[in-house]
Amino acid sequence: MERILVLAAGAALSLGACTRAPSAPPELAPGARVQFIAPGSPTWTGGIVGRVEECTALMVPDSWDSASGFRVVRIDSLRELRVSTRFDGLAGEDGRRRTVKLPLDSAGEAWTTLPVKAVRARYGGCAP
Repeated sequence: MERILVLAAGAALSLGACTRAPSAPPELAPGARVQFIAPGSPTWTGGIVGRVEECTALMVPDSWDSASGFRVVRIDSLRELRVSTRFDGLAGEDGRRRTVKLPLDSAGEAWTTLPVKAVRARYGGCAP
C-alpha cells in the first residue's frame, strides 16, 4: 500500500511539472503575411502586417504581383486571424526576418491561427 501511495505522489508531481505556463501575447511582426476575416471580407483575405503612423494595421495589397497600392484594415475590425508559418515576420535561425516579398511566392506556406481577442487587446484601439 505504501508503494502505491509513493507512486501516486510521484505521478502527481510529474503531472504538475507538465502544466502549461501562461502563453506570451501574440505577436504581429512587421512584414508578416496574414489571412483574416473582417466585416466586408466574409472569406479569408490576405494581407501584410504594417505600421501606419503609430498603429499596427493590416495592409491588403491591390495586387500580390507588385506593391502598387494597399487598403488598410484596422486590427479592431478582425473576426479571425492567422499568420503564415513561412512569412511570420520574426527572425529565423540565420538572424534574417522572415518577411513576405512581392511578387508572392507562397510555396510551402502553412497557417497558425492567432487568438483574435488577444491580438485586439495588444494592437487594437489605434486608428491608422
